[in-house]
Amino acid sequence: MKSLSRMPKQEKNQRVRELKLWLLETINDSTSKVFISEKKLATAHAMAETDLTTEEIIVHPERNSIAESVHSFIHEHLHLQMPGENENSVFAMAKAVYEDMTLKEKQKMFRLMARRAVW
Repeated sequence: MKSLSRMPKQEKNQRVRELKLWLLETINDSTSKVFISEKKLATAHAMAETDLTTEEIIVHPERNSIAESVHSFIHEHLHLQMPGENENSVFAMAKAVYEDMTLKEKQKMFRLMARRAVW
């Protein structure tokens, strides 16, 4: 996939909107579980992580505000849907999508995450 940073602005904006809609759709249909857990994560300073084999997302509650939790959820869901993408690419996509979201969309994303969450 072409990097977002290398796209012309108009093409990037269109790609981000498409990615956002696709994410909302795939997250809504996803069977992945989200654990809100203080479990030690594989990367010492990570805020969240994904286990691709079990499709489990772990969000560390003390390292994330509510807004950061939504961003982390988006980021980790992208890892599930695009396992071949590198960390920098996933981070850029998640950031662009989060920044493009309206408050209502962020709230919807939080509800989708919370419905799946195991505390």
